[in-house]
Amino acid sequence: MKVIHTYVDDHTIIWKELLYVQYLSAILAKKHYGNISFYGDTKVCQQLKILELPYDEINSKLVKKTDVKTFSIPKLKVYKEIREPFVHIDTDTLLFSKIDFQNFEEDYLFSHLDIWMDDKLSRKESVEELYEHYLIQKTVEPVTPKIILDLIKQKHNYQGMHETYSELFFKLLNRIETKLYDKVNFRGIPNMNVVYVNNFKTFSEACRLTLKHYYENKDDIDKHKNGPCYIEQFILHNYLRTIDKKYRQSNKKNNHVIFNEQPLGNINDNGDGFGRASIINQKHLYFNNQALITKLSKYKNWDIMSSAEKYKTLYLKDENSVKELFDSDFGGFLHLTFLKWKPTYQAIVIDKLRQEIGDYGIRKIHKYFETRYINQDDLEPMSDGEKLYSKITGFDFNPKPKSVL
Repeated sequence: MKVIHTYVDDHTIIWKELLYVQYLSAILAKKHYGNISFYGDTKVCQQLKILELPYDEINSKLVKKTDVKTFSIPKLKVYKEIREPFVHIDTDTLLFSKIDFQNFEEDYLFSHLDIWMDDKLSRKESVEELYEHYLIQKTVEPVTPKIILDLIKQKHNYQGMHETYSELFFKLLNRIETKLYDKVNFRGIPNMNVVYVNNFKTFSEACRLTLKHYYENKDDIDKHKNGPCYIEQFILHNYLRTIDKKYRQSNKKNNHVIFNEQPLGNINDNGDGFGRASIINQKHLYFNNQALITKLSKYKNWDIMSSAEKYKTLYLKDENSVKELFDSDFGGFLHLTFLKWKPTYQAIVIDKLRQEIGDYGIRKIHKYFETRYINQDDLEPMSDGEKLYSKITGFDFNPKPKSVL
């Protein structure tokens, strides 16, 4: 099974903070599945070759720098062209445990549900109520009492859904195909930091339709702050529902997602990553001493479980607590999202990567960026994560050569 990373950046460089995570992600994925390929623009591909990341294939022909305005478009272009079963993993996703995708017996699998919605409403009712919410948001006057606005926001999590997905969908409503509108569902939208595809022919067709929708509405989608999520996670998901009856049935039972909920959530930090977060108490199966995430890892009674049963809380209250997480597997799975920019999580990633590539490998990365950051006014040679890691461990990223007497 082909395993894939994709990355394009309008600066034609993978920033140091991102590269540490991507390097670790590639190593972990390759350990589990025996291969990993990378798709990116020419400059980024050259960077990865210089730094010797462990890719079996580095492809610069399929995506390009101009694709980056809506950052999920390069991924969609890659999905569309793959002609074999595959897994696509976001470069900030770390698989400490192996996910046994075939065990789920699904044609497509995604990480977890992206936004919760009340499942008491039918598909049609949720579409109608979200449209009503959209109209209210467009017409509500600033003088509307705050208490009414708060009620609007809280109802069925409509505000979160509105900001991420439904606002843009209803804005483009006159340009939405009837066949898509008739099957559209706002419940069950998956987060696609992990994408497993067995039925690649149908998935490719869904991607083709999704890209067609994007290019027909490019200006509106590019301008919207959540355009990347809208086009990949909402439109692709709903085109797949439109053309694949089996997927609609799977979606109805939430069998299309691997985890009951977001594996890392309830994040409360003070800006630099110190604070707390919750991780799912993930069930594992073991085969030949290897921890596996399978369909039996999902809890059947999730809705009636207590928070204490569902989650384990991580506390990052000081530097010692950061060090204590150097050996944590985070329940087997970690999607860092915005946390990859936090010094605390950067320090954790650096230590885990150091265990894989050694002191020389870490220093090689630091040296590579040191020479490239020197002309950047707002970039210091040492990142905040490197500074914190050095403070906690005493590790020297740039030791002076020993003098020879």
